[in-house]
Amino acid sequence: MDKEIRALVQLELLYFFRNNQSVLDTVSGISVRLGREQGDVEVAVKKFVKRGILKEKHIEDLTVYEYVENVDRKLQKKRIKGIKKEKVVESIEGL
Repeated sequence: MDKEIRALVQLELLYFFRNNQSVLDTVSGISVRLGREQGDVEVAVKKFVKRGILKEKHIEDLTVYEYVENVDRKLQKKRIKGIKKEKVVESIEGL
């Protein structure tokens, strides 16, 4: 899978889960919903699981994925910490 397609699949996957936060689905189901190849979706899903954006669950013999609750808040806190750090550095540099 080339870099552009990989980025597009990740964007579509993120958009899908952010707009459907209560969905639990398999890689196969997600690929049908997105109209993408299962292998391409699987790569993106695994990456998002590692980053903590999606959570993997096992229900009987199925592996399903769901959006991690409060992931947006966690990302916002990281951004706020980064912004505060930048402001401290700017104020120190201004002395």
